[in-house]
Amino acid sequence: MSFVGISDISFYIPPLTIHTEEIIRHRIAQKPELSRRLQRALHVTGQISLHFPYSWQDAVTLGAQSIHSLLQQNPSYNLDHLRYLMTGTETAVDMSKPIAAYIEGLLQRSGIKIPHTLSTFQVQHACAGGTIGLLAVCSLLQAQDQKRFGIVTCTDIARYAAYSTAELSQGAGAVSLLVEPNPQLLSLDIARTGNYSEDVDDFFRPVGSTIAVVKGGYSIECYTNAVENAFLDYCKQIQKEPSGVLRNTDFLVFHVPFPKMVYTGTYRLFKKFLGLSYSAMMEDLVQRGVPSMTDAAAKIGNIYTGSIYLALRYLLIDRYQTLGQDIVGKKILLFSYGSGNTITVFQATVLHSAPRIIQQWSKQNQPVCIPAHHDEYTIWMNQNSFIPPRNIPSGMYYLKNIRDDGYREYEFTK
Repeated sequence: MSFVGISDISFYIPPLTIHTEEIIRHRIAQKPELSRRLQRALHVTGQISLHFPYSWQDAVTLGAQSIHSLLQQNPSYNLDHLRYLMTGTETAVDMSKPIAAYIEGLLQRSGIKIPHTLSTFQVQHACAGGTIGLLAVCSLLQAQDQKRFGIVTCTDIARYAAYSTAELSQGAGAVSLLVEPNPQLLSLDIARTGNYSEDVDDFFRPVGSTIAVVKGGYSIECYTNAVENAFLDYCKQIQKEPSGVLRNTDFLVFHVPFPKMVYTGTYRLFKKFLGLSYSAMMEDLVQRGVPSMTDAAAKIGNIYTGSIYLALRYLLIDRYQTLGQDIVGKKILLFSYGSGNTITVFQATVLHSAPRIIQQWSKQNQPVCIPAHHDEYTIWMNQNSFIPPRNIPSGMYYLKNIRDDGYREYEFTK
């Protein structure tokens, strides 16, 4: 039986960006009594800035933009062999039709020859939906012709209430993965995964709302508890001691809703199984390249389902710059968490052709940043209805119209 995995990773982050200190400054000017609370939130999260979308962008257009980049990076692939187009999201635009179906049509209208002989579907479980879909696509491909491949896209817009502490951890973006048998970048061990799920109300978004509800402290505790339990289940599946798994794993990749969540949420593991102090854990994680993930998230913001795979991309770049060809063969343990909650822990291995792919990423290592005025940010925060688009740059996917019956129509500017 062949092994399956990831051959390439692309991303799209909308360019509008604003510093969290500017957000806080305006909020405190309007409500001085929030000063201490918001300043503490800034310290707890470690968030420096965040990206947010234009009024004509949503999870569909972000996902399409990311796939467009992925296909441009891989022009030799025969699209007739594309069998699965899957989206993981927690900001769906339709209660019935998946984002993947909208993206299929949108890519076709842009001139990309996406075949109709494929399966489109969507997976939802907060920030873990992309991983659940990734493992499903890997399983399906493993049983098929070796020429077949799939595209997994994680696309989301994180929005919270104004004046809340969660406002500082917003963001938007999409990450797309090229998935196939005999992959070029990472092989995935999909047969042995650690799992944990629990019905909790730490985070949710009511039907019809564009704003998520989060219970900050409780959410962190749920994250921490889930990480430990899923890790223990993973150790059980591979029949190894937790301490040995932590010591012998080369790299660790986490879902990063905000930078400091990774360190707060994983400290229990390092203290309990390795006996490390917090400072010793930080030294250990620095040696494994974890700050490359959290530093990127500190500037980009929370992109929900795509967070862990954007983190993975940044970690691979960082470790390749440090190790060069010695990165080949390294083992990566991924902790993919979704609030509400569920988590999957699984292993990836860096393949021989990975350095070539990682080198190509250096051409687009950082997202485009256009500093936004606070008024632009306020318009986005208050946007609850369709705004007719205008002056769309070329090469962009956009929401063209929402019909009277509620159906969304998309287009591409050539």
